[in-house]
Amino acid sequence: ARLAPMRAPWFSSAERTGLIHQVDERVITRVIASLADLQRNGIRAKLSINLSGLSFHNPNLVQHIEKTIADHGVDPSGLIFEITETAAIADIDATSLVMNQIKSLGCQFALDDFGVGFSSLYYLKKLPVDYVKIDGSFIRNLHNDPDSQVLVRALVEVSRAYRLRTVAEFVEGSEILTILQVLGVDYAQGYHIDQPKPFESIWPGTTVTTH
Repeated sequence: ARLAPMRAPWFSSAERTGLIHQVDERVITRVIASLADLQRNGIRAKLSINLSGLSFHNPNLVQHIEKTIADHGVDPSGLIFEITETAAIADIDATSLVMNQIKSLGCQFALDDFGVGFSSLYYLKKLPVDYVKIDGSFIRNLHNDPDSQVLVRALVEVSRAYRLRTVAEFVEGSEILTILQVLGVDYAQGYHIDQPKPFESIWPGTTVTTH
């Protein structure tokens, strides 16, 4: 499941004013509270959190994650933080440092929208990620685009070489899903799998308490 601040008009304003730090922290708190509820009910799940690139300049980010994990007593291996490739490489040394600090808490990372710049394969060596999310621009017309199939296969092979798991975005048909299975992609995300749903409809009977 995936919870993230929406890219509404206020989102860009929040980034410009610095309020995005507070937005991200509230989302993190909500997701960790949700994960704690699932774990109390014996449900093994992984929840994914999209972070703004600017959040990696928030001096309170790692401390907030660590404290919230401790407050709710969750197993942090159920948390996957996502950052877009573009945001990650904008200041790769600083971003990598913060990512390693968060991973040291027991969380995982996914590199979102990966592959837009093919030269970016180099960054897989430098970023401490666990998942590579292949950009939807390669996936939408995969069944009609042999060139995209070549690129996706290459991304899968490189990711495997670094012992990373791959996720295809924008999977919207069974034909595309079949091709992804042949190409060796590990996971799929898109309307063919399911549409976004409220937390409570995925896990009925659970309640989320935020602090």
